[in-house]
Amino acid sequence: MDKLKPPHELKIAGGNLADRWERFLERFRWYLAAVGEDGSEDKKKVAILLTVAGAEAQEVFRTFTYEPAKAAVGNQPAVPAETAEQFNTVVRKFTEFCVPRKNVIYERYVFHTRVQGEGETIDSFTTDLRLKSQSCEFVSLQDSLIRNKVVVGIRYSKIKERLLRDSELTLERAIDICKANEAAQAQMKLLTGAENSASVNMIRKLKKMNLRKKQVEQATRNALTPKKKQCKRCGTAHKFRECPAWGATCDKCGGRNHYASKCFTRRVQVVGVDNDSTGDEGGFFVSALHNNTQQCEWIALLTVCDSLVPLRQRCPGEYTESERL
Repeated sequence: MDKLKPPHELKIAGGNLADRWERFLERFRWYLAAVGEDGSEDKKKVAILLTVAGAEAQEVFRTFTYEPAKAAVGNQPAVPAETAEQFNTVVRKFTEFCVPRKNVIYERYVFHTRVQGEGETIDSFTTDLRLKSQSCEFVSLQDSLIRNKVVVGIRYSKIKERLLRDSELTLERAIDICKANEAAQAQMKLLTGAENSASVNMIRKLKKMNLRKKQVEQATRNALTPKKKQCKRCGTAHKFRECPAWGATCDKCGGRNHYASKCFTRRVQVVGVDNDSTGDEGGFFVSALHNNTQQCEWIALLTVCDSLVPLRQRCPGEYTESERL
């Protein structure tokens, strides 16, 4: 038992010193009982207290002053002197140092303004109300005032209405009703979550089915729709005998029923002129037109006196025997 871990040291600096001292003293008394020292003499218990409390508490201990002995006066009995070796005296001095005089009005204000926080359980709420009521000096009214505070401070309006309808409501019954409501809400949350999950999965499946259906319908339409070939006169795909170039004049060759972008004419790459040919004065003879393309039949534009003259070339097989000679 001597190897039991003692309580943590008492921290003097910082806020809420009264709460820390009360908790430390409670744990210290448990520790004394556990190690079998609760029945020891005062001097030893004071030494254990100061050792466990730590350096900050020891500095406070050195500032304590003690009342001398007082003789009996009239009906007042004699009062023995206070010393630093009296355990109860040392504990009282620490309590006076750590716990200032309570302002009951303020403590009751803190109690009555307490409401249930978001996500706070009814157990946590009522436990805190009990702790706060201890410094309010409610005495015999403590449970009834805590019950009232539960009804007023609970977050859920429907449960508040149910509690108000019970004319014989007790603190225990109010806590049981609030716990049942919390359990029901937790169960509904699980059920709703499962339903939402199932709904989401069903929606996803329906979306996939609809997507596949649309893809199949589009593929079917593409297969059934005949593909239109590109027109050689206008360069677009259109219905039969609905060519937009029909009746148009080509800007390149001057021909009709086709656009310049689809014109069949080609430029003359090499023109051979026979200067020795005889004929009328001012005339000339084109002896050769060289086509660099691989097409057999094509039309070339030749500029003669600032005018375009279309010339058609034939394939070698199209010439007659006399023309070849």
